[in-house]
Amino acid sequence: MFVRSGHLNNHFFTYSSLGFLCLIFQYFNNEKYEAERYDKILGVYEQKSVKTLTSLAWLNWGQNFIFSAGLTAIMVLASQGIMAGKSD
Repeated sequence: MFVRSGHLNNHFFTYSSLGFLCLIFQYFNNEKYEAERYDKILGVYEQKSVKTLTSLAWLNWGQNFIFSAGLTAIMVLASQGIMAGKSD
């Protein structure tokens, strides 16, 4: 969900930055407005990027926790089997 909106904002960011650079002479008298609009677009892009990276970090943490818990459980069961003398 965040990635999809990030892609949309990335497209909007790219279009706006190119438009900002290519059409600067057309909006010569409107520099302040264009700079504020560009800053706003960059702010939205930054917020979406942070949200995406945060969700991916939580996903990574969750996957590491599940893997580590499973590996620990397997090691405990294996050590109990060895202590009981089972070596199947």
